[in-house]
Amino acid sequence: MRAPYLNGHATTSVAIASPSIVEMVRCASHKKHRLAMIAGFVLGGWIPITTYSIIHWHVQSMPLLWLLVAGGLVYSALTVYQWAKLAFHQSLKAIGFVVLLEGAMTFVPDPWIGVPCLFLLVIINGLATGTTLALDHHQHRRELPHPHSRLRPQRDLVRG
Repeated sequence: MRAPYLNGHATTSVAIASPSIVEMVRCASHKKHRLAMIAGFVLGGWIPITTYSIIHWHVQSMPLLWLLVAGGLVYSALTVYQWAKLAFHQSLKAIGFVVLLEGAMTFVPDPWIGVPCLFLLVIINGLATGTTLALDHHQHRRELPHPHSRLRPQRDLVRG
């Protein structure tokens, strides 16, 4: 079985489980991962954008929308926590980072604070989701049999 490749280098199952921040950026910049990264930024980045929009423009008139905000914050906070844990190597620091970033985006009314927080959340969620999609694709391809492996025995039988 061939190992999946990330930026031309073979990866191990440990690297697939938790790539470093630098490896995520390398993965994002590699041309083989463009589709996964675009999908990752759409899927991962859309959640903070939607949460920000709901919290700052809609929740005041429809308090039930807090349920959607809570869902968006949970989704984003878990991803940002995992990312921050990789970046800072400390759980408490990662929790503080998540609380500050998600809290400022959600509760600070000044756009000059909320919008940069939103921007960072879109980048972190998009990068993390895109990397997961790219690595999942590599893992899936590794588990599939080689496309020619099914044809070779049949050819050998015909020739033999």
